[in-house]
Amino acid sequence: MTQRLTDMGIMARRPEHPVVRDSTARRDGWPRGPWDDEADEYEWRHFGFPCLIIRNVLGALCGYVAVAEGHPWFGKDADDIDASAHGGICYTDVCARNICHIPRAGEPARVWWVGFDCAHYNDLCPALGCAFDYQTYKPISYVVREVRNLAKQAHVAVHPRARPRPRTPAGITAPGA
Repeated sequence: MTQRLTDMGIMARRPEHPVVRDSTARRDGWPRGPWDDEADEYEWRHFGFPCLIIRNVLGALCGYVAVAEGHPWFGKDADDIDASAHGGICYTDVCARNICHIPRAGEPARVWWVGFDCAHYNDLCPALGCAFDYQTYKPISYVVREVRNLAKQAHVAVHPRARPRPRTPAGITAPGA
């Protein structure tokens, strides 16, 4: 999985990354599981948006996409953003603690992070163990897909004509599309 993430430009953050890491998960007492082979932080760009995945104190992965001033989502509360992600959008804020990025050339430092977490009633959080049989852990592959989809929605919010064209089950463009 690590090689596939690297191939997509998704890199695990290194410990020397200059952000406050006090909310990074501490793994003491966790049972063994798929999280053992995952890093706690990832950063990349998708559709030109900075993207992050950060593990919270419960061990659940959280996904974030940053939008710049001028974007329709900038400055909005989570409930006011027309987008979907696992469990719903539940986080919006400027750079704070480890939910921040190092701006690349041409990127603004002031961004608005829009995010979600995988710590809902049906999600398994490693720090809490599995309380119910129906709980499942949402691995990095799942969270990457959700973050990429959120970045795509951020792109479509600015470029409404960029919506994907309908496709038939065979993958052929539908008539009249």
